[in-house]
Amino acid sequence: MLRQLLARTRPHHGSAMLLAGSVWDFATLGRVDRLSDDLLLTAYLAVLAGLLVLELRLQEQGPVPAWIRTRATWVAYATQFLFGGLFSAYVVFYSRSAGLGRGLLFAILMCALLVANELADHRLRGASVRLQLFFLVVTSYVLLVVPVFTGVMIGLLPAGLLAGCAVAGVLLATRPPRTGEEARELLVSPLLWSAGLLLALLGLQQGGLIPAVPLSLRDAGAFHDLRRDADGWHLTYEDPGVLHPWRRHDARFHWQEGQRIWLFTAVFAPTGLALDVVHHWQRWDEEQGWTTTDEVPYRLEGGREGGFRGYTYKDHASPGAWRVLVETPGGLTIGRVRFDVVEGDVGPTIERVY
Repeated sequence: MLRQLLARTRPHHGSAMLLAGSVWDFATLGRVDRLSDDLLLTAYLAVLAGLLVLELRLQEQGPVPAWIRTRATWVAYATQFLFGGLFSAYVVFYSRSAGLGRGLLFAILMCALLVANELADHRLRGASVRLQLFFLVVTSYVLLVVPVFTGVMIGLLPAGLLAGCAVAGVLLATRPPRTGEEARELLVSPLLWSAGLLLALLGLQQGGLIPAVPLSLRDAGAFHDLRRDADGWHLTYEDPGVLHPWRRHDARFHWQEGQRIWLFTAVFAPTGLALDVVHHWQRWDEEQGWTTTDEVPYRLEGGREGGFRGYTYKDHASPGAWRVLVETPGGLTIGRVRFDVVEGDVGPTIERVY
């Protein structure tokens, strides 16, 4: 009975392993700077590289141990499981930002992999596709996990270059060339695909669609008043009423001349990571679009579960549409706060403690 069931469901085993890796991560992963999680992802990546070498050698009838050759299907299943585990881990960590929309890019990618695996399993096992998926997971690993170990954020371009080196390493381990010309033939096409993928990622980053991992925005908003006591930060905002009970900041800021606007953010960063965060204040202009009025930095120290809390303020505002981009000094957007300033009296207020 079990053998018959396995035989009937065989076309879906690859997707099941990919999904199993995802479910395992969602159930077990904690913080991005938890050592056990980072060591697990490191082990996933190392084992995946070894399995890809074996899988590609099997496809090309290369040298592998005899017991591996008789278990080629299990090698493919294990590869699927690790791809699922790595991609879903990045989705888990990327989407823990207040700017969830950018993290959804990776969730969509994960779903696309599941669908593609279901409809065209043999194509996902092709060397070209496997290597580009490997390029993606290595790039994400360098962006997400390496800063935890080093205390230094790494940009997308160097992360992509390191991932390209990893792809080259898998290729050379799969089929070591004998001459320089053979090495060029072996590496050129896959690395060109990787370069194109990196350019696409850089374009998405410029469009603000890739989060500034491993940083994440845990809370943010514009407020009428802000003060700090021993029990935390007291944030005052207008009562949003029964129509918007979930709103916990001023999306519509009633303002009078001379009134100060406070912008509060809580940015999570891994333990040991310290850097500046910039509040980039902008006002909408009908002719020029979003126009910068102020760029105010403050120092962030990583490690706090709820995020490092900081604020800036603006004394000389004006009615209109405003937004504040929360950025790294290099211009990567961690998150953003959008609100409208409307001249008028302030209504009943609510105070919450963060």
